[in-house]
Amino acid sequence: MVFENLPLDKTIILINDYRLPKTDDDIALCVKEQLTQALSKKDTLNNNTYTLTVDIIAYKSFFTRVEWNAEFVLTAILKENNTTVGS
Repeated sequence: MVFENLPLDKTIILINDYRLPKTDDDIALCVKEQLTQALSKKDTLNNNTYTLTVDIIAYKSFFTRVEWNAEFVLTAILKENNTTVGS
């Protein structure tokens, strides 16, 4: 997954973990790292700044035959210069 039009140097990623009960796992950090790696490394000419807010609502992991799987419930909001452009 690559966000071609979302520049790494002008995008802030905010992760909110709303799962209950609270856990000490690193799921929020892993989600942030994956999104950071997916941002475009290309230089951009515009001066727009972006904020990508991701809410982790639920997560579960489970084993099927020979591998671990994971399931997420997420919501995301993308803002450009503090104006919502997608959710």
